[in-house]
Amino acid sequence: MREPSNLKMYVLSLCAGAIYPFGFAPFSWWPLSLMSVGLIFAVWQRLSAKNSGRAQLWSTLLYGLSTFGVGVSWVYVSMVNFGNMSPPLAVIAVFLFALILTVFYLGLVWVYARLAPYASRKHQLIFILPVLWVLFEWLRSVVLTGFPWLQL
Repeated sequence: MREPSNLKMYVLSLCAGAIYPFGFAPFSWWPLSLMSVGLIFAVWQRLSAKNSGRAQLWSTLLYGLSTFGVGVSWVYVSMVNFGNMSPPLAVIAVFLFALILTVFYLGLVWVYARLAPYASRKHQLIFILPVLWVLFEWLRSVVLTGFPWLQL
């Protein structure tokens, strides 16, 4: 069976990130968030197996930007409707905010890439990735006063 290209992995990362926020209010379709995390774990494992660290970081960047781009879109509404910010400037602000939040996912993948060679694929999926996910979500909630939204 042929390995999927990095482009397919990037599209999958983007889609997985975009569905993650639908597990939270007001939709509360929680299985989508679990599916999103399972998909991104599979992408990270596949790219890790291909020894493609750069592709792993790009897929993480796309996942984080789509997760937080969709999940914090209300920030745009607040800035434009209540803060009287110009829409183009609000788009840039939300993008930068999503990029800052994505740094935590990038940190997770950086640590995972360092630990993955020392564990079997099963241990990576059952132990390493979930522990790192919880650790970096906790860090996102406390570092620089934190941003605890969209925590699984």
